[in-house]
Amino acid sequence: MTPRPRLAAADRREQLLDVAADIVAAGGARALTVDAVVAKAEVHRPVVYRHFTNAEVLLDAVVERELSRLHHATETAVAGQVGFEARMRAAVTAWMELFAKDPVVMSIALVRPPSNDPLRARRRQQNRLAVRFVAAEFAAAGVDAVDAEIAGATLLHGLVGIVELWAAKRINRRVAIDRYVRIATATLRELQPQT
Repeated sequence: MTPRPRLAAADRREQLLDVAADIVAAGGARALTVDAVVAKAEVHRPVVYRHFTNAEVLLDAVVERELSRLHHATETAVAGQVGFEARMRAAVTAWMELFAKDPVVMSIALVRPPSNDPLRARRRQQNRLAVRFVAAEFAAAGVDAVDAEIAGATLLHGLVGIVELWAAKRINRRVAIDRYVRIATATLRELQPQT
C-alpha cells in the first residue's frame, strides 16, 4: 500500500470521515472497522488512530457530522420563514435537497438499520430531535402538547416513507414535498383547537 500524501490534520480527519460514511452507507455500521477505513483510505492504521481511538468513536463522529449537516440545513431553511406551512415546506425542501446532494446523509438519517446495528440507538436520538422540531411547530400553532408529540412522531415516519418513495424514483421531489406539506397542514388543522 502506498500511503496517500500528507494532509493537514483537519483535512485528514474529514477524509477519514468521508471514507467511514461511505462504508456505513454501503454496508451499515457493522461494516465500519478500522481495517476497512485503512484499506479504503489507503492509509496506515496509526493515521486512523491518530484521529479516532476505535471504530465506535469513528462511527459516532460520522453520525454526528451527518446529522449536524441535516440540522444545520433545517435551521438555515426555516430561519425567517413565517407560518407553519412555510416552515414545514422549507424544512422538508432542505432535507430533500441535502439527501439529493449527499445520499450518505439520507442513509444515516433515514434508512432503518438492522436491530443489532449500533447505528439504531443513535438513530433513536436523532428521531427524538426531529419529533421535537415538528411537535414544537404544532405546539406553537396551539395544539395540545401530547397531540403535538404524537403528530411529530407520525409525521416523521411519514416523511421516511415519502423519502423512500422518492429515492425509489416512484415520485419526484416536488410531489414528495407537496404531499408531505399537505398532509402535515391537514393534520395541524385537525388538531388545532376549534375557536
